[in-house]
Amino acid sequence: MLRSALALLECAEGPVLADYPHDAPDVELSPDGWSCPVALPSPQPGESEAEQLSARLVAEVQLLHPWFDDGRRARGRTTVGLSGLDPDAMERAADFIARFAAGEPTEPPEGLAHEWPATLRFIADDLKAFYFEAATAQPGAAAPSSRTLTRWLFAETTLGDVLFRVIDRLSESEDEREQRTAFGIIPGAARRLRRQD
Repeated sequence: MLRSALALLECAEGPVLADYPHDAPDVELSPDGWSCPVALPSPQPGESEAEQLSARLVAEVQLLHPWFDDGRRARGRTTVGLSGLDPDAMERAADFIARFAAGEPTEPPEGLAHEWPATLRFIADDLKAFYFEAATAQPGAAAPSSRTLTRWLFAETTLGDVLFRVIDRLSESEDEREQRTAFGIIPGAARRLRRQD
């Protein structure tokens, strides 16, 4: 491991290399060489289950936003936006879907491009894309595999917990359209992860 990083400095005579005075942090990598780019928040007490779940999910989105922005700049594009919401509205999307998952009646965010319940599916898709694009934007030698990303999202994040709650709620609905919507939110591989845990 490098004990120090080199910084390229601009000076009047031109660029020079100098030792950077700080050591790189030690990072424990997963077996495939990838780890989550940020430490996601622990649960905090809230006034209600819906508020607590919303606060946790919104905090995750806020922590991932700088990585998402870096990735979008590097790629020059994003796949976030199917719902009609732009990436800057992901905190509002997170608040809405968390409150829905907890069973609290709440108004969907403004700017959605689809009718209910399809809009819920597209909000979930936008949040998943946001997380994946943020996670893959971190620097490192190896990009995470699809399996690693799936495990991380659905087994280690608040979003994964929220999405499982959403499909449970939709599956119990008397509305057949909502029941059908539940099948498209979480892929089969992630559902199998839940059964293994």
